[in-house]
Amino acid sequence: MRTIIVLCTCLWAFMALSISSLEVRANSGEIAGVVSGLEEDETLIGAHVRIVEGPVKQGAVTDSDGYYSLKPLPAGEYTLEFSYIGKSKLIKKGVRVGIDQIVMMDVALGNSNELTPFVVETYVVPLLEPGSPIGVQMTDKEIKKMPTRNVNDMISTATGIFQDDLGASFNVRGGRTGSTLFLIDGVKTESSVGVPANAIRSMQILTGGIPARYGDATGGVVVIETRSYNHGWD
Repeated sequence: MRTIIVLCTCLWAFMALSISSLEVRANSGEIAGVVSGLEEDETLIGAHVRIVEGPVKQGAVTDSDGYYSLKPLPAGEYTLEFSYIGKSKLIKKGVRVGIDQIVMMDVALGNSNELTPFVVETYVVPLLEPGSPIGVQMTDKEIKKMPTRNVNDMISTATGIFQDDLGASFNVRGGRTGSTLFLIDGVKTESSVGVPANAIRSMQILTGGIPARYGDATGGVVVIETRSYNHGWD
């Protein structure tokens, strides 16, 4: 009897970890790009890329084409460090990753000298992200600054969304009320009711160019990722 209980407990723990892993990957983003030399204008093989600040800590090494990839990454803001032997370190601050977003970031490292042991740059969010769907990404910092605590009112601030009154339901690009697909931590729901604004870590509102994995969405898609115990509460 004791053996059966132990086996059931192990099976339950394995299933819980598997579901948690799938959930993280479903709502994760990625930072990728190519590292090259500033003076010689050629890709650097074996350059080190690591996250020094952010929701998670990861590292990578560039391949034979100078390419690197950091994934899966929870939505949030990151600070990255790029280093290579004989080159000045480069620190990129304020790199913002959204839900299901791939941030392409190519960097060039200059030759190292005593005057410039490292370089600090602030990441500038491009106006258009190649290959990204039409929509809006909101971080917890942006949500905190909004004049409303109602999630529907926050969603209605995105382009292409119409709302009759504050707190009411909304339409996406003329679609029917209720035709919007909601995903809360990877789980499909009919609305965002019950999710307090201070529990949201990031929110993505898609109104066009919706990926095929949201195939049953005839209106828009709202993807909400809530805070976990290790991301802090205000």
